[in-house]
Amino acid sequence: MQPRVKWIGSRSARLANTPTQVVGTGRRGLGSRKNEIVAGPLDGLISERLRRKILPWPASLFIIALIIPWIIQVGPAWLSLDRFVLLATLVLLLVIWATGKAGKIRAADIALVLYSLWCALGLFILHPWGVALQPAAIIFIETVGSYLIARCYIRDAERRRRGCHS
Repeated sequence: MQPRVKWIGSRSARLANTPTQVVGTGRRGLGSRKNEIVAGPLDGLISERLRRKILPWPASLFIIALIIPWIIQVGPAWLSLDRFVLLATLVLLLVIWATGKAGKIRAADIALVLYSLWCALGLFILHPWGVALQPAAIIFIETVGSYLIARCYIRDAERRRRGCHS
């Protein structure tokens, strides 16, 4: 059964094609009315504003991790907390960036990825693979990961301001 949309508010809200909420599928609730959650036309706007006030969790977690001086040993590698956060979110950030959800891919994006690959190539040419692998991975994670957190989650001046003040 298709859900029904219940319009509440002014005629201009209806003309703007902004349904306020979706009403149940026709089952009876405890009361005499059907299962309905009534909301006004401004509820979507208010929740959008509240959502925009909070910095997304990967960016907040990264900023907090920069302050905490913990070092975690993962095998032979010693990772600071900010590197650990970047490593944990890198795949998610690369997917968001590559699918275009962070905007179209720009020349600066490609230049930064090529820079980190150039650094890794230089390390692999000058040093044996076993010695060069860890610094090359850290360079890639720190440069591309930090850039992609800002590129994917800090999209306007207000979010940048909140990122600086958190």
